[in-house]
Amino acid sequence: MSDTTNIPDHNSFDPILAALPADVETITAEYSGSGDSGKFDGISFLDAAEQPVRFEGEDAVSHELERRFEDLLQERHAGWEINDGGSGIFKLHVKTRKLDHEHNDFYTESETTNHQSEV
Repeated sequence: MSDTTNIPDHNSFDPILAALPADVETITAEYSGSGDSGKFDGISFLDAAEQPVRFEGEDAVSHELERRFEDLLQERHAGWEINDGGSGIFKLHVKTRKLDHEHNDFYTESETTNHQSEV
């Protein structure tokens, strides 16, 4: 399932976006989890050529972004890490302030077949 929305007001990204270098165009945050445990696998800051951008204060900005993305994830897909779990990616387009969120739910499927015959 994929969702593209404006950045929600209740999770203001303004202070974070203001701290970014001008060449950061896209921020990606991937997550995965199962068995009642989940985590963000990494946050990337990318330029127009989708090359990584490194900057002073990157760890602090990553931490704040992860906190806000986790709030959105819990709001949209509470329990995403339980049982078979799930995964996904947030993609924040800095210039347009659009947030794409693609989420995958994992599940086990079973199919039952019954056969009766005379022997």
